[in-house]
Amino acid sequence: DATPRMLRRIFRNARVIGRRFKLVHVIFGKNIIEVSTFRKLIDNVEADEMEAPDDSGGRDSHRRRRRDEGPPPQMEQGDDGLIMRDNVYGGSEWEDAFRRDFTINSLFYDIRTFDVIDYTGGMNDIRAKQLRAIGDPQTRFQEDPVRMIRAARYASLLDFEIEKKTLDALKKNAGLITKSNKSRLKEEMLKILRCGASAKIFRVLQETGLLQGIFPALAEHLTDTAPEVGDTVQVYEHLIALDQLVKSVGAGDSNAPSPDTITPAVFFGTIFHVLFLSAVAGAKKSASGGRPDIDKISRDTIRDRALEIGVTKAETARIREMLIVQRRFARPPEPNSRMLRATYFWEGLTLYHIRALVAGKNGAGEDVLGPVPTLSLWATWRDAASTSGVRAPLPGDKPPSSGQPRRGRHGAPSSTGTGEDSATSESEGASETGSPEGESQDSGSESTPESESESLSGAPMYD
Repeated sequence: DATPRMLRRIFRNARVIGRRFKLVHVIFGKNIIEVSTFRKLIDNVEADEMEAPDDSGGRDSHRRRRRDEGPPPQMEQGDDGLIMRDNVYGGSEWEDAFRRDFTINSLFYDIRTFDVIDYTGGMNDIRAKQLRAIGDPQTRFQEDPVRMIRAARYASLLDFEIEKKTLDALKKNAGLITKSNKSRLKEEMLKILRCGASAKIFRVLQETGLLQGIFPALAEHLTDTAPEVGDTVQVYEHLIALDQLVKSVGAGDSNAPSPDTITPAVFFGTIFHVLFLSAVAGAKKSASGGRPDIDKISRDTIRDRALEIGVTKAETARIREMLIVQRRFARPPEPNSRMLRATYFWEGLTLYHIRALVAGKNGAGEDVLGPVPTLSLWATWRDAASTSGVRAPLPGDKPPSSGQPRRGRHGAPSSTGTGEDSATSESEGASETGSPEGESQDSGSESTPESESESLSGAPMYD
């Protein structure tokens, strides 16, 4: 029953995060222990703990309150059922269990008696390998549409079947996902791409209609049947290769890339690469044999589509660099090549590695960018970097800046850069995390922004 502020007073190395549902992150070395307070059932919330949200909607409903307005409401729920604030504490153990999203997520463990405490039938669902929403799934998905993405992720990772009533409600309410905050959707996308089963999860997102609301450009691309690169198979082959790379890192494979080279830019770049190839193929057709402008195509391909999923400007710039440099990897490196020391080198080489895995499976000799990537060339570039003393990034390294810093009014470098160093300033300024049921929440004023350059080494394989 300890509230977040009470926990922060107890643990000096803690921070309160979240606005929609406040949590406490207790920092223990390199690990973060997430602590949450029991919540009441909505039906048991007193009237004075609730307040109707601002009818204007959007950001105005979460504006900073004036002192004369008093403290913010502990619970806000819109007419459509969407919960916009959920900080009503003091519920009992069983009440908190019924506030979770799925039965398998509502189990308690008693460290004194070593018993698993199950109020919702979660153990039966685990035995039946079934994912089932707690209560009415229609209501649960209306309260928080991001739960639908989580359903697809859990079912795919655990190889569970989504219970029929839950699946029907998911398909019916798939369009509600557009009401979710872009930063939350981005974090859910990163969790999917990091988990090693992204290809399987994306298929579920596509089949249920969720992908159309999360990433419209990719959903539209998956309906394209152009034989060059625009078919569904090409997308999933890249995701399968990405999953293979992620698993090799987790298994400690000696040929796996450094975990810190698999950054958000690489995860999203894998998807954007397929869209980029399709755009290049289309430009070559319309150019009638002329050479397409790769730089312009990369810019046009990424710019608006990156906004759909909340990718920052710094990450967008890095993805463009990674795409453009792929043609250079088709030739062996020259001695002391300057590209070995480019800020985007390791991320670009990791994307090349993914492309080489796809090409090795297909056995193709050439694609729209020229000779297809090979694992031997990837190894040549990696060894050349090692010989030149250019090591892969290690945990704790400061992300390099891409591009020159902007100049201030008097010629001094501005404090805001244009590359990875400015990633945090380009972001939503929000720290995303998971709730007791794995929900990432909008950050409040008490949270500390996370680095946008977080890589695979700083994220769990399964959350």
